[in-house]
Amino acid sequence: MKRTESTRQRILDSALQLFNASGTASVSTNHIAADAGLSVGNLYYHYKSKQQIIRALFDQNEAEVLLALAPPTDRPLDIADLELMMKANFQILWKYRFLYRELVALLIEDPELATSFRDLRQRGFGNFERLLQYFAQSGVLRPIQDAEELSTLTHLCWLISEFYISYIESGQGLLQTVEGEGWQEKGLALLRHVISPYLPTHPKSP
Repeated sequence: MKRTESTRQRILDSALQLFNASGTASVSTNHIAADAGLSVGNLYYHYKSKQQIIRALFDQNEAEVLLALAPPTDRPLDIADLELMMKANFQILWKYRFLYRELVALLIEDPELATSFRDLRQRGFGNFERLLQYFAQSGVLRPIQDAEELSTLTHLCWLISEFYISYIESGQGLLQTVEGEGWQEKGLALLRHVISPYLPTHPKSP
């Protein structure tokens, strides 16, 4: 069982690296098998198609996001938690950048993935909105009483997170490792700018 799980993870690791570097359209299951050091038959034993591999990477991405944005249960949230969560979010976006770069095309090509993604977005949006409320209740952010204001802030943070990589790569081409580090910092700066008016020490705060 452990060997099977290890092989499946090896396939996913190879696919993720290749998809990020070249895009899903340019990468075949033969390429993934060769990179993972497996026969094509062995790869198909674990995953029947490239779409299954993409779905598995989507599930892996979701699990990592949920873990990174889970608030501590043994103490109140503080400003360091907010910064750590924002950084972790962008690190995961960078790790799975092919998903966000090719999001619309992947959802059109795979209705099953599209259903999973829309369910995730609905749940994720609600979870993130509640997370912002937790930060407000802990005093990290000023109280946000108006539901529309809270929804707007959530939308702004979500849009920056989900689509910033597509915005950057549409103008620069596929980002590589060193460039990606700079991209993460710029994305973080945008998020900080959006959230800063809600910090209690900000001059616009009541």
